[in-house]
Order: sequence, then structure tokens, then C-alpha cells
Amino acid sequence: MKFYINIKKTYYKLHFSVNLLAKLSRLFLNSFYSFSKSLEHNKYTYLARSHCIEKGFSAKNRKANFGNSYIIKENERKKIDTYYEHKYLKQISDDLERYNYNNNNNLLSDDISTKYLYREKKRKKIDKNTKANFLKYFRGRFSIRYFEDYKIPKKEINEICKYAFSAPSACNRQPYFLNWIQNKFLIKEILKVQGGSRTFIDNVYNLVLVLADRDAVLNHNEVIQPTICSSLMAMLLVQGLDIYGYGSVTLAMPDNQTKWIKIKKLISKNHNYTNNSLYPIMIIACGKPLKNQLIPPSLRRPYKDMINIIT
Repeated sequence: MKFYINIKKTYYKLHFSVNLLAKLSRLFLNSFYSFSKSLEHNKYTYLARSHCIEKGFSAKNRKANFGNSYIIKENERKKIDTYYEHKYLKQISDDLERYNYNNNNNLLSDDISTKYLYREKKRKKIDKNTKANFLKYFRGRFSIRYFEDYKIPKKEINEICKYAFSAPSACNRQPYFLNWIQNKFLIKEILKVQGGSRTFIDNVYNLVLVLADRDAVLNHNEVIQPTICSSLMAMLLVQGLDIYGYGSVTLAMPDNQTKWIKIKKLISKNHNYTNNSLYPIMIIACGKPLKNQLIPPSLRRPYKDMINIIT
């Protein structure tokens, strides 16, 4: 009986300690994010604010004086002058303030609705044959690990990236950055650090380092949000490469600080790369597929085992 009581006491002590540690961690993280808001973090805070105002304008049942907390205060205006979006941010904030001050019936005026919102138009449906071909094309994608000695032209890189950057992101923060590397020596050294490409390291001539930005985290509840948003973008990047006829393989690059420091040093030697808020989520090797290579089929799980439709 005493033994049981002692175990119970130990359990409660341990439970209390874990909860206390969790609370202290949240307190520390919140204070860290509050501090960060005075730095680069502001860029994402203001992007999120402007998007929340846009969503508020588009809402059917707007609350009276909605979004007052998103209005940019006088003492904040100088801070945002360094951001390329600063004119838009100030403009939408000013219009919201005027809207809340003058509007008693909560109706949008035409100048606001046309300035900030799009009217949904019925898009043309893809015809049946095109849809079938499109789905078949992407279902037939396989990872390519051996590439020809060919650098993807900058014009195509820009087009592929523009497509990838249309990916959805939380509150439109777009918390990602790409290092597109075509320096063969640098590619080889980075892949050595990554450690998962020993068999094809000599056949990679284009390498994309996909990074997420910790500064986009606005509170402790969304620590992994930049990783999620960057992963969605990377998915479209791979798809964009396929559309242009290039193969690719995604390589795991976990948030391993030791490896990331080594890679950052390699990049910094050439480009003075010092951004400390970015962290890697994956590496994508890509380019023109080497002809007649053998490709692993990547057995897929039955799709019905991964779906639960709730009606």
C-alpha cells in the first residue's frame, strides 16, 4: 500500500513539474516573439494584418468596428517604410479606419470592394480528356536521381518559382526562401553534408535549398507553421519542374543545427549569406533526366486506406 502511495505521489510531482516546464516554455517563447516583433518579424506581422483586413472586407457578416486592432498606429508607420508592401499596408489600414468611423450600416462602398477584392468568376472547366491526361501525367511522376550536365535557364527558374510561390500560406505570410544553386563544387559539398545522395552525387547540376523563416511565427502555437507553408510551396515547385520537363528528387533536410551551420558556411563563402532566422526543410535536386536510367517505382499505399469521408 505504501509503495502504491509513493508511486502516486511521484506521478503527481512529475506531472506538476512537466506542466510547470511547459508553462515556463510558453512564457519564454511568447516573450521571445514579442521581442522579435521589433525586428524582421514585423514584416510578417504586417502582411498577416493586411490579409486579415482583406478577409474582413470580404466577410458576409462583418462585426461593427471589425479589425480595429489591425489598424496601423502612428508610431508604427516609420517601421513599415522599409517593406516593399508599405504603401499597400498603410492604404488598407487607412481605408479600414475610415470605413469603421463613417459606416453605420456596415456596407462596403464600391471604391473599397473594387480596390481590395475580386469578384468570383466561374472559371472554365477543364474538358474531360485534358483532365484525364493532366491527372495521368502527375500520377506518373517518379523521383529522378541522375541528371544531365545542364543548368536550368534563369528565365525558366523565375517562371517555375512564380508558379511555386502562388501556394497558399497562413495569413498570406509566404514564409519561405529558396537558394537555387548551380555551382557544381558547392552542390557536391552541400550534398555531402546532407548525407543521403552518395550514389548520385556526381550527377546533380541544379540544387534547390528550401528554407522556412522562423520570423513568421507570431506566437508559440504556430511554431511549425513556416515548415508547413514552405512544404506546400515546395510541392508546387516540384510540380512546376515537371511541367517544364525537368525531373527532381526531394531529399530530407531536417532542422539539424550542426548540418545547417556547415551548409550556411559553404553558401556564405560565395554570397555573404548571414540570415539567422531561416532554417532548411528540404533539398531538391533537379534538372534534365539522364536518359535510360533505372527508376524505383515507389509503391503507393492504397489511397482508400488514407481517406475518411465524413458526411
